[in-house]
Amino acid sequence: MNGLLNSLGFNTVEFFNSEWSMVMIVFIYVWKYCGFCVILFTAGIANVSQSLYESARLDGAKAHQLVTKITIPMIAPTTFFVFLMELIYSFKIFREVFALFGDYPNTNVYFLQNFINNNYYNLNYPRLSAASIVLSLFIIIVLFIFFCFERKHSYS
Repeated sequence: MNGLLNSLGFNTVEFFNSEWSMVMIVFIYVWKYCGFCVILFTAGIANVSQSLYESARLDGAKAHQLVTKITIPMIAPTTFFVFLMELIYSFKIFREVFALFGDYPNTNVYFLQNFINNNYYNLNYPRLSAASIVLSLFIIIVLFIFFCFERKHSYS
């Protein structure tokens, strides 16, 4: 990337020690899990019954109404599952951050998992257990909100 920037006349960027480090992590995350999401959404859309679209067209529905009134509500369970899996996968990005930045990355990409890992290696068990409890509570609360939202907006 820096070779391309140099050939275009721009200064090189230290991607590991700049504000671009979080952009790199987001890019890696999207690159790693985007295909999985596309496959799940494609399967969800393929499972929407064509008879729903045909009857809506007979009733005079426009293309945007087909999407907003049929497709989006019918793939709500798939959307819920994808969001749930992406939440879980977002906590698994530690391996990539650790491989790229090491034990103590810059503050832009110092995640809770880095904090937990460093306290584990330093044998600081009180801070380790507190961080683990905070992480567990956060995941439980977000999952509870997801399940309540899905139950309230489910069409099945």
